[in-house]
Amino acid sequence: MHSFYDFSYVRTLSPANLNRLLHNAFAKKEERIAWEVWIARFPNMTEENYISFDDFKADAQQQKEVTSEHTGETVKDLYNRFKKEAGGGSKDENNST
Repeated sequence: MHSFYDFSYVRTLSPANLNRLLHNAFAKKEERIAWEVWIARFPNMTEENYISFDDFKADAQQQKEVTSEHTGETVKDLYNRFKKEAGGGSKDENNST
């Protein structure tokens, strides 16, 4: 089992297996975060506003799947938009390549 945490093992994986491994790791991380948020809200839940963890997780997943109005932006485009919205950066900085 220890070999699964060794980078040399990861380098031997096919791209498909590596993709599956990363997908599962991110899914587990998202589930853990959802659990932590739900458990923090649990003490304040009443019979009227109680939501099961499965329903809460499904809601969180559904909200995540909503597409952004900025889908398809490159990292540079996103950076430049952020700088513009934040009011920072010079004109030359935004137009440089």
